[in-house]
Amino acid sequence: MGKRIMVVDDDPDIVEMVRRILEAEGYEVVHAYSGVECLELLKSMDRRPDLILLDIMMETINGWETLRRIKSDEVLKEIPVCMLTVVPLTPETATSEDIENIENYIVKPFTKEDILKCVRDILEREREIKDVVGELRKISDEIANEYVETRKYVERHRKLISVLMKLGGLDDENTRRIIKEKEKKIMEKEARLKEITSMLRG
Repeated sequence: MGKRIMVVDDDPDIVEMVRRILEAEGYEVVHAYSGVECLELLKSMDRRPDLILLDIMMETINGWETLRRIKSDEVLKEIPVCMLTVVPLTPETATSEDIENIENYIVKPFTKEDILKCVRDILEREREIKDVVGELRKISDEIANEYVETRKYVERHRKLISVLMKLGGLDDENTRRIIKEKEKKIMEKEARLKEITSMLRG
């Protein structure tokens, strides 16, 4: 069964463009044109999507609020989400609580390559995590859960740093400070990941 991806954007042209890109690569695509429609569809689907591409600037409830509702739902919260936006990532956004709940942040206009790389990276990472977690659960559920949280933290913040750098983050003192702090935290998390995965060899 192919991977299912939900595209949520209030611009039908964006939805159609992304749908064509993804379907040409063999993905199954479902779509919604608002945050409300997205949430209703998620709750009614017989099979949840493997990934959600979620626009930020939408009426009624925007992408961030839609994200909060997804992540507060016990059934939906494990679905990975990537934000699509015309708004560049700012230092304030990069340090918000919401940013901890997304897997990537793509700034419009984006290319076919941007979309496909994002989708492939996230889905491949999810597969790798699932494989490792299966082995770790033989040792401890607590350790397995810690691995998931730590691995996702590292991946998310690497992506955030990459986005900040592309947007000229090194030219801004505040952004440079945030990048440095995130790099330090990533190093700490990576050290813990090595400790956890060493248990599989021991």
